[in-house]
Formats: sequence, structure tokens, C-alpha cells
Amino acid sequence: MHRDLKPDNMMFDNTGTLKLIDFGMAKQFGADIQHSQFHFTLAYRPPEIILGAKYYGPASDMWSVGCILAEVVMRQVFFPG
Repeated sequence: MHRDLKPDNMMFDNTGTLKLIDFGMAKQFGADIQHSQFHFTLAYRPPEIILGAKYYGPASDMWSVGCILAEVVMRQVFFPG
């Protein structure tokens, strides 16, 4: 899992291919692996992590992707604050 997906960690190469960068927070995931809840950027942090979940998986990264796509479509911050 990347655990810190945000627009700042996404780049495009000269062919238009999306590249993810900054894997400093990346971790392996699994049913028995406990994670910290404070690694996601707050604006892209999934609700289950905000509510204190210590066990989570790739779906948490997908929440961040959804927030980023919403910002691209709306052309403004999806969850300001």
C-alpha cells in the first residue's frame, strides 16, 4: 500500500503515463498487520482510518484515488478544511 496518495505524489512522464512517487510511507498489507492511522494526508484519509481502524488494506488507497479524481472533475478541493 502507498498510504500517502495525494496530487503531490503523482507525476506524468513525457508519454502521459501516470507515475506514483514518494514511497516513504508504503507498507505491506495483510490481515494480521497492524498499521498506524496517521500516515495518510488528512484530506485523503479514509473514514475508517479517521475512526481509528488499525487494520486496513488497499481499499484505503482507493479512497484517496477517489478523492483525487473528484478534485480533478470539480477543479477544487473535495474535502476542504
